[in-house]
Amino acid sequence: KTVKQLIKQYPTHAKKRVLLVDVSEQRLYVFNRKAKLLKSYQVSTSAYGMSNRSNSNKTPIGAHQIKTKIGKNAKQFTIFKSLVNTGRLSRANSSGKALVTSRVLRLDGLEDSNRNTYRRYIYIHGTNKEKYLGKPKSHGCIRMSNDEVIELFKETAKGSLVYLQE
Repeated sequence: KTVKQLIKQYPTHAKKRVLLVDVSEQRLYVFNRKAKLLKSYQVSTSAYGMSNRSNSNKTPIGAHQIKTKIGKNAKQFTIFKSLVNTGRLSRANSSGKALVTSRVLRLDGLEDSNRNTYRRYIYIHGTNKEKYLGKPKSHGCIRMSNDEVIELFKETAKGSLVYLQE
């Protein structure tokens, strides 16, 4: 689908910004409500591909909205566990387990096929694995650099349209 088609199909979610995640390119594109490209960011989506199936560890497909925004005043590299600020900080590239850092934009599906996205805990979030951005390495979420997820968080309203495509 084109961005113009998405804006027409989901007008209540396309008031200010529309986010398009292109999994084949590992990029997130930011458009205004007139379908003008404003920015693009390198991301990392699932290492297992795309699917709307629960427990698949795959990035969901289709139209979503930003349901909740978490971490507004958190320091860069703050670690979130179960959506709660732990008060601890990570680094851009730390060894060990992949972490949710800096900001969290929790997604909710807008189509019958992806209504489970919210229950699957799929987010756009910062990561401690920035060196892997541009490669599919996540367990379903859309990972971003910490600088860029903070910028996106500021520029994107709750309820904004997020479209995920292969």
